[in-house]
Amino acid sequence: MKKKVLLITMITIIILAVAGATVYAVTAINNNVEKATEPPTEAVTEAPTEKPTEVVTAPPVEEPTTPPIIEPTEPEEDKWVAENRVIPNVISEFDSTSVKVLSAEEAQNRFATFYPPSYRQLYYTLDVSVMRLVSPELLIDESWLGEIQQDLDAGIEQDVMTVVVFIKYYKIPKEDFERAVEEQRKGVEGLRDRGYEMTEEYEVYNTDIIYTFDNEIINEYYRRK
Repeated sequence: MKKKVLLITMITIIILAVAGATVYAVTAINNNVEKATEPPTEAVTEAPTEKPTEVVTAPPVEEPTTPPIIEPTEPEEDKWVAENRVIPNVISEFDSTSVKVLSAEEAQNRFATFYPPSYRQLYYTLDVSVMRLVSPELLIDESWLGEIQQDLDAGIEQDVMTVVVFIKYYKIPKEDFERAVEEQRKGVEGLRDRGYEMTEEYEVYNTDIIYTFDNEIINEYYRRK
């Protein structure tokens, strides 16, 4: 009798265990089915924020312009020159009997120039009587040579009279220059009296021609012919 009860008890325990395992298995299956049937959660990602596109504007294309035609103009004349210029009614001509004019070749040999000079010697030189019109301290500065020095540096013959450049630079009044020319004339006459041959280096300045400050008139007067 006891064995029968014990057997029934063991069978009951086994049945209960199987039943518990079955319930657990069914529950697990149901859970898995629910998970499988749930739609997958979509990951929400933020769309990248686009930066506003920068609009690059090309610089305006300038139309080629034709430069204005500038007519050549005469350089502005020095005020002092304009105020002191005197154009005589009659332009005097050189007196060829006053001094002996050398040929260009003779002058080149006599005065040791680099080229046959186009003008008479007085055109290139500065008489001491005129130099005395300016203090020695100012004469040390040779900047007055200006365009003459430019020609010398370039190895070409000057085409402006030396004394004219000197007068313009130091603004020598005509009356003062006339006194200097008178001194020059007396010195030449003294040499003539002593028997010197009056060749072109003893020519005296022509004040009226020089104070025209007109290179065309001056150059024509002193041109070697």
